[in-house]
Amino acid sequence: MSPTEIKPRLHSISNVERDTGIAKDTLRIWERRYGFPSPERNNKGERLYPDDQVKRLITIRKLLDHGMRPNKVVTLDTAELEALANDYLGTGVEREIPADLEELLTAVRACDLDRLEALLHRQLAHKGLEACVSQVISPLMQWIGDLWAAERMEIYEEHLLTRQVYRFLDLVISRTSLPSRNNPVILATLPGEQHGIGLLMTEAMLLTRGIPSLNLGTQIPIPQIALVAEKAGARAIGLSFSASFPVRKIRPLLRELLEATPESLELLVGGAGTLQMKRAPERTRLIRSFEELQMGE
Repeated sequence: MSPTEIKPRLHSISNVERDTGIAKDTLRIWERRYGFPSPERNNKGERLYPDDQVKRLITIRKLLDHGMRPNKVVTLDTAELEALANDYLGTGVEREIPADLEELLTAVRACDLDRLEALLHRQLAHKGLEACVSQVISPLMQWIGDLWAAERMEIYEEHLLTRQVYRFLDLVISRTSLPSRNNPVILATLPGEQHGIGLLMTEAMLLTRGIPSLNLGTQIPIPQIALVAEKAGARAIGLSFSASFPVRKIRPLLRELLEATPESLELLVGGAGTLQMKRAPERTRLIRSFEELQMGE
């Protein structure tokens, strides 16, 4: 290697999962099925991914978040992928960002988390929790995805904003009490689904309707969800799937969970990953919007 050459930085599979939002298992499956990514190996046989492959995976993730299928994008070479991204991404940011959301984004770009927190609490005080979630936080998260896909938001900005929204919702929920916590809705994502912001928004919306919930968080094994549902006397189980979750895996996982739970227990399933589902399995209700998040007695 000449003195002017710079050896590409290599990333562990854990760091690639963290930075791209693509699960380790998915990376391994793509490697076997599509031949990409094609990591190097260290002396222990552990996968190491060069910078250019991580960058390409980030672009793939953006396209998946906007509804494209892995078999349509993972097999593309770098030039083809960039051409597709230029054609396909960015259309969601042509419209004007609402002023109140732009104010939040400005605070993030300035790394002013105190300002961001104050703005979120101002929206809460002005609109109440239900409207704050449905009219501010939910569209804000959609804008984050659109801006990130169009390369108008840095990775650190997306992480800062998402993390602050997590903290805000968690705080608001913890300060709100219900007369009874009996018969909760169990909220979780299944293994391979790392995105939990939808769970928190759902928890907040259920709270505004006086419905208790128990948020287990992300990547919970199915037997554990079934066990908690039994112990807590759950009235339903709510699951969230992001756009990057493999659609083909959703139905088998739902069937497995249905088999592990009583016939009286309903599954509430939502998130961008379910948009291509036309019909839901028995005992499963597809939730397309927060307005549909209603529960019977």
